[in-house]
Amino acid sequence: MRVKGRAAWIVLCLALVILTLGGSYRSYLRALAWHMRYGQYVRFGGHRLTLPLLWWEDDRPRYESPFLLRAHGAHGSMGIDILWIPAEQMPREGSDLPKEQDQEISRLSHGGKPHMSRYVIKTKSQDLYCIRQGTPPNFYSIQCQAYGLQYLIGYMGPYAPEKEAEQIFSTLE
Repeated sequence: MRVKGRAAWIVLCLALVILTLGGSYRSYLRALAWHMRYGQYVRFGGHRLTLPLLWWEDDRPRYESPFLLRAHGAHGSMGIDILWIPAEQMPREGSDLPKEQDQEISRLSHGGKPHMSRYVIKTKSQDLYCIRQGTPPNFYSIQCQAYGLQYLIGYMGPYAPEKEAEQIFSTLE
């Protein structure tokens, strides 16, 4: 949904006023401007994710894959990386992705109690198999893969927006 005409000018003027009042609102304005220009979807490799109003795709060159950010007034960073992976590393039907993730968790925990867990996020088109690392209120890291998906979708940031990230992941089409 794009904002057009008079409403767009009102929103733009309001954004300029807020911007002059303080830099802490800059990320909120950037998110709003992104949604006005592109709508609510970010597209990659024949797939798309639906982004809530406070999230936007960062246009700074990082990789050839999208990087999604969330608006916030506090310092720190949080975002969703959508990373392309080579076809030979892509999970294939018939492989046991959950077992491979359990082995990865075991390897990374080095026999100690891991602060990692595996879980599944249901999407519109398929299941995402995810590994979560971290404990509240610290930063979380989530990495998700799916059979036949040539992308690794990951989140890094605080606990509360992690739930938003999972909701975004669930909109994968």
